[in-house]
Parts: sequence; structure tokens; C-alpha cells
Amino acid sequence: MEPAISERVLCGRLPVVHDRLVSTTASGHLMQAHLESSFVSPVTLEPRTCEKFLTASPRVPRWIDAPQSDGTIAGYSRDLGSEHVEYLLRRDGSTLVCDRILAQSDGSRLVQSIAVEDLAGLRHFVLSDWFADALDDDLEHFLALCKAHLPASLPITEVEARDFEHAQQILSNMLDCRCLADMVRCARGVTRYVGAQNFVFALTNRSGSVINAQYVIGCDPALVQTYVARRWHTVDPFAIYAARGTQPILGRELELRSRGQIDLRLAAEQFGFASVMAIPTRLSAELYGHLMIGSPTPAVLGEPILHRHRGLLRILALEIFDWVRKRAHGAVTLSPDEKVLLQYVDEGLESRDVAAILGTTECMVNKRYSRLNAKLRVKHKVFALQAAIDLGLLYPAYSIVA
Repeated sequence: MEPAISERVLCGRLPVVHDRLVSTTASGHLMQAHLESSFVSPVTLEPRTCEKFLTASPRVPRWIDAPQSDGTIAGYSRDLGSEHVEYLLRRDGSTLVCDRILAQSDGSRLVQSIAVEDLAGLRHFVLSDWFADALDDDLEHFLALCKAHLPASLPITEVEARDFEHAQQILSNMLDCRCLADMVRCARGVTRYVGAQNFVFALTNRSGSVINAQYVIGCDPALVQTYVARRWHTVDPFAIYAARGTQPILGRELELRSRGQIDLRLAAEQFGFASVMAIPTRLSAELYGHLMIGSPTPAVLGEPILHRHRGLLRILALEIFDWVRKRAHGAVTLSPDEKVLLQYVDEGLESRDVAAILGTTECMVNKRYSRLNAKLRVKHKVFALQAAIDLGLLYPAYSIVA
């Protein structure tokens, strides 16, 4: 890693793109010609001026300015070319979460989530948006809506691991965290215990070329804003490795093969990931994640420390993976009858076979499967079965033939 840059400007040794090498897509994004950029040190890259890459004018914005039944208390969305940007401030237990959702023309959705600790942090996250110049007044209006709903003080208690046993206790309690803020604080406590300061967790659900990704941010959120805007998830060597690998891997162990990967590495170093370890978590070829742990300490000194704690960090990655993927589906439960229906799918029975067993019609069975699909947010009963297993709602019993 997706998933920190200053609020308006990314400074340091970063690539300068020659105008003659730049071309844009219909949605106004840099194409791979950008990989032919050169390096100048030092330089200043201004992500907020990216409206020059937009080939279509922003359309009419849509607002949520009153609390909703789903917990959303403020929202803003707008189409930008072929993409759709949305910000939501929502209640999460006794705390608040802000989501930034980027829906792309190919159906992919990239969601960034931060636990809101104060207005300054929320403002930094929102104004780090690479479309901020094009959306400037709208983003300020969204922040004003959020400010009206923010309490004077938010309940924030940092978690610190005193020793190894305490770190293990924090990990064992993480899955019981009821809100994102609590989970992030637990992760930060373990992260600091191993000598790091920053983390980002990416959960990826891939269907062909369509990617649905969620980023849980435990670092400067501007890094993830830039990561998403520059489509680094398509070239991120850690994300590519996480789709296939299982072992933790250090930054120095990866070979950078493209300009985009070099750009990502340089940006990460600027914002606290000079030493970095990635820990893959994979449930299937379609559903996987990876945890990025980082420290500003030079890699030659910091990465051996991370390597010594790789066992603890693997547990941390798995706990975050379980927490995030279950929350992604909401508080879903299955009735005994619904579990039976999914077990029939697991046994390979068609709807007509299930109808004969239950003494009903095939049409009624298909309607019940449709309701199950909607509950589990999938499009087919086979995917519903896999989602139920992924969420720990169903434990299929396979017959063993002697």
C-alpha cells in the first residue's frame, strides 16, 4: 500500500510529470504515460490542482443535511466525469466515522474510512481530496454540516500495550470492539508496541476486473487519498503480493518494477512508512486483505524490528481482517431455515430439488433465495453461501465417504 500528504501539498523527492508525456482518460485521470516521469529533488507536487485533469464539469451536488435512519447524519455526493465521489458522516456506536466513497465507471468502489476524533482531523481528511480544488466550496459546506453535529468533545482513550502479554490481550478483545474508533485504537496500541507508528488495512473483494476495496486508516489520511486518486491500487506491489502470497514481507524484499511503484514508495516514505511490513490475509482468491505497518525509522534499522514481531503482527492483521469483513456486511444473522436453504446450495441441489424436499413450489424457493441474496448483499445463491461462510454464519458439514 492503499488505503500521508500535507493538507494541500505533497513535498519532497517526488516525480515531476512532463506535460508532453501526459494524456488523460475520459474521466480525466492520468494514463500510464505518467510512468515515464522523471525525478527532480526537491520538488513540489500539488494534488489539489487536479481539476485540470477533469474533462467533464462537476454536476449538481446532492446533500444529506439531517440525520437518517441508517445512522448517517451528513452527506455529500457529486459526479465528476465518469466517476462519483461521496462523503458520509455517520454514527458508529458512541463515536463518528467519515467515509469517502469513489465509484468508478467500471463498477469498482473504493471506500476510505476514518474514525473522527475532532473537527481538525475530519477537515484534514476531507481537504486532502485530490478533487478539492474542483469541489472546494462543496467540501467546506459539507464540513459545516458535520460541525453542526459534532459534539463538543469525543470520548477518546488511547490504548497502550504495556508488555507482550498485554498486547496479546488487546488482540484477543479486538473482535469485540463495537465501533471503528475502538478497533483503530487497539490496532494503534499494538502497532506502537512493535516500534511502529502507522498502519493502513485494505480489504479487497474482487470480481473479475471490478474491485471493491475498503481502507481503514491509521496514518495521515492524505496518503490514502493520494493512493486512491492516483490509482496506485493497480500497481501497489504489496497489494499484488497480498492477492497471492501468505507470508509477511518487508519493503526491502520487494523489487519495484514501474514508475508508479516508485512514486508510491516515495510518497509512503514521506508519511511514516520508511520501514514497512505488509501482512497478507486471504480467505479466497476473490476476498483478501493486507495490513501495512510503517515507521519513519530508516528501513535498515526499523524493518528488522518489525520482522522480530511478525508473529504478533500476523495476529493483528487477521483480527482486523475478521472485524472489517464482518462489519462490511452489517449485523447480519441467519435464521435456521435460511441456513438450511444455504446448506442445500452447498450440497449442489437445484431450486426444484429444494422445492420437492420442502413441499413448496420452485418459484417460492427462488423468492426465498432472492431475499437471502439481498440480506447478504450478493447477486446469486452460490455467492450467498460463500458470504455466509466468510462471515462465520454457516459451518457446512461435509460428508466423508469411507
